[in-house]
Amino acid sequence: MLWYPPKGAALDKIPTEAYDVIHVYAQYLVLPDATDDFLAQILQKLRYESPYNFGANFGINLQYEGVTWQGTNGSWPSDPQNAAWIKFWRDLDIEIGDKLETVKLGETFWQSLGNGPLGPNLLISNETYTSAAELLPLDQLGNLRPANQLGDIGSIELQDIGIK
Repeated sequence: MLWYPPKGAALDKIPTEAYDVIHVYAQYLVLPDATDDFLAQILQKLRYESPYNFGANFGINLQYEGVTWQGTNGSWPSDPQNAAWIKFWRDLDIEIGDKLETVKLGETFWQSLGNGPLGPNLLISNETYTSAAELLPLDQLGNLRPANQLGDIGSIELQDIGIK
């Protein structure tokens, strides 16, 4: 399993009492006889729509032409056909850098796409769900949580084991 120790803005963010987590389930449909330009539409939104307005040059070096998601039942991350799709999102994350908060394109972004047309070729739908969550008493290494007053964002909260 790949993991990164929490640091920076991820430290001391999770309350010790139960809290609500918002999830957005978003999906898009390519209209009949239309082109799948979902990634181009995402870049358009980031370039020209508030609150992003990153400008016309944002993402110009990202490879997205002809890149589409190949839905496979639960195994899409390991499907070689999705390598370019995954690369786009990783490169987009790097391009965004620290222009947005830690979450970058989180639930607020996906909710902003709304329901209905997304450009001339796509229909988008999204649903928002809320679920209760609470900090687990132990991290994946068996250490007590939280290490400080609040828990850290991420799957593993490290205690004083020398990793910074």
